[in-house]
Amino acid sequence: MAAYWATVAKWGVPVIIQKAGDIIPDVVKVLTEMRTGKEKPINVPQKCETCGSKVLQRPGKIALYCSNARCYAQEKEKIKHFVSKKAFNIVGFGDKIVERVSEKGLITDPSDIFLLTSADLLALDGFAEKSAAKLVASIAKNKKVAFNRFIFALGIPHIGEETARVLAEKFHTIEALSRASKDELEEIRDVGSVVAQSIHEYFHRSENQDLIQRLLASGVVIETMKTAKSKRFDGKTFVLTGSLSSMTRDEAKERIRMAGGVMSESVSKNTDYLVLGENPGSKAEKAKKLRVRMLSERDFLKLL
Repeated sequence: MAAYWATVAKWGVPVIIQKAGDIIPDVVKVLTEMRTGKEKPINVPQKCETCGSKVLQRPGKIALYCSNARCYAQEKEKIKHFVSKKAFNIVGFGDKIVERVSEKGLITDPSDIFLLTSADLLALDGFAEKSAAKLVASIAKNKKVAFNRFIFALGIPHIGEETARVLAEKFHTIEALSRASKDELEEIRDVGSVVAQSIHEYFHRSENQDLIQRLLASGVVIETMKTAKSKRFDGKTFVLTGSLSSMTRDEAKERIRMAGGVMSESVSKNTDYLVLGENPGSKAEKAKKLRVRMLSERDFLKLL
C-alpha cells in the first residue's frame, strides 16, 4: 500500500498518509521533525459538545468518542447510515431530511422511520403533499430487505458490506446470528477476534435487541440473501481498483458474487484477482509485489 505525505491544511502539520480500505485516508506518521515551532496544541474536549457526556479514548486508539450510547449526534448518524444505499436504500431520504425529522423529534432511532406518515412530513418546511406521499411510499417499498443489508444497516462496529454478506450466508436468520457465540463467529472467514467480539457485544446489549424487535414490529421483513447462481469463481477472492466503463463497481461486485466469488477491499497474499479499471490506485503496486494476477476490464468481462 503506497504512502504519501500531506499537510493538514488547518494546522499546517505534515503527515504521512495511506489509503485504508477503499478511499479512507489513514495517518501513518506525523512528521514532527518538519514542525516550525508555530504549531498550536489542540485542546482535547472533555465533554461531548452535543449531549455533555464524558469523552473517552479506547486504549491504544487515537479517536475520541462520546460515552453516551444514546447521544443525539450518534443516533442521527446511525439513521443516515441505516437509510443509505448499501443498507435499506430508502430513496429520497437524504441527510438533510434526516436532520430535519430528527430535530423535530419525529425520529429518535431507525425503527421510527417506518412509522412516519404524510401528516408528519407535511408539518415540516419544504414538504408538499406530493413530496411527502412520495417519501412515505419509498419507505414502505423498502420494508423488505435482504438479510445482509439488514445486518449492514445496524451499524455494528467493524462490520462492513462484505462481512455482513458472510454473516448472512452463515446464519440465515437474525435470531441465529444473535445467538452465535464468540467461538462460532471466529471460525467464519474474514471474522477475527476483534470483529467477533464486536458482533457478540452488539447482540448482547438489551437496547440493540429492543431495536431489532421494534423494526420487526414496524413491518420490516428480512428476506433471504441472494445466493450464487454458479460456482465459476468459487472460493476466488477479487479486488477492484479504478473506475469501470461497462458497469458500476456495485454491479461488478454483484456479478462476482453471483458467480461464487468473494469481494475484498484490500490486496493481500490471499487475493486471486485484481480487476484494473481506469486510474488504478496503489492496489496495483501492491498486487505486483505480491504477484497477484491483474485483469484489465476486457479480461474481466471475458472471465465473466
